[in-house]
Order: sequence, then structure tokens, then C-alpha cells
Amino acid sequence: MSVWARLLMNIYLVIFNLALIILIVTSFGLIPYIYIDQTIKYFYANWQLSGFLIILLVGGLFLLFKRKKSDGGRYRSIIQYNELGELKITLDAIESLTTRVVTQQIKGVREVKPTVYKSDKGIGVDIVVNVIPDINLPDLSKKIQDLVFEHLQDIVGITANPITVTIKDIVTDGIKVK
Repeated sequence: MSVWARLLMNIYLVIFNLALIILIVTSFGLIPYIYIDQTIKYFYANWQLSGFLIILLVGGLFLLFKRKKSDGGRYRSIIQYNELGELKITLDAIESLTTRVVTQQIKGVREVKPTVYKSDKGIGVDIVVNVIPDINLPDLSKKIQDLVFEHLQDIVGITANPITVTIKDIVTDGIKVK
């Protein structure tokens, strides 16, 4: 979001909070009715106030559509800043890295479907896997968690926490074991 959009957003937040405070104080009956009546009479047919409110409305619509456009979910990403600028890494790219590293470096995994999301501690990764039979599942899930944690720390430079592994199915050369 640009500096002007952030400034406009802060102005809106201040105005909105002041309006809420006035409404709360009024609802408790702390403002005499005569002041409310005089204020409503002042607002009635006031062209200057109408112009100001229309400007606020246009600004609010601008912020709404700018926010919707920039956060449309098309490019969910993590932004890292350095001295030369910013680096945006999409969550889809992190999912691809996770899939590649797990399928190439963990024996016994047949299919990997990661989901990466933003968390309080960086990013979270949910990994759903299909595995071959006769493999120690707790050891396998620990290896996957350690590998993904280290790989994302080294390659992307971000901490993945939590990393959840779900064993969805046990397969043998594409055939499900029942």
C-alpha cells in the first residue's frame, strides 16, 4: 500500500474511532439531548459538510477497491526487505519447494501435497503424504518436518512453524493398501 493510501487509511481509522466514541457516549445518555438536536440541525442542508462527506466516501471506496485488488489472493506472498529493496516469495513457490525436497530426499514418500500459510512465527506448512507400506511413520514424519524446516530456513530464509505432517494413505506402486 502506498504512503498516501496508508495516510488516508489512518485518517479513516481516527474518524471512525471518534464517531464510535461519540455514539457510545450518546448511547449512555452522557450527552444532553439538546446538543444532539442542535448538531442534527447543523448537519441538515449543509453543503460544505456534504462535500466533505462525499470526499470521504470516494476515498473510502478507493481504499476498499485498492485493498481488494492488492489482496485478491492471486499472489499470496511473503515479503522480505533488504538494503536493495524487497523480495516477494509466493506461497505457491514455497509449496513447490516443499514438494520437491520431500519427494527427492525422503525415501518411501509417493505423493506430497503441501499447503503453506502465514502464521505468527513466520509460515506454517501442512503436508499431506502418501507413503509405501512397512515404513516407520513417526520417524518418517519427523524426517519430513526436519528436512522442510532446514530447507526453508536455508533456501527461503524464513522459519516454518508449525510443520504438520498427515499420512493420508499407504500405497504400493500406485495401488492403495486396504
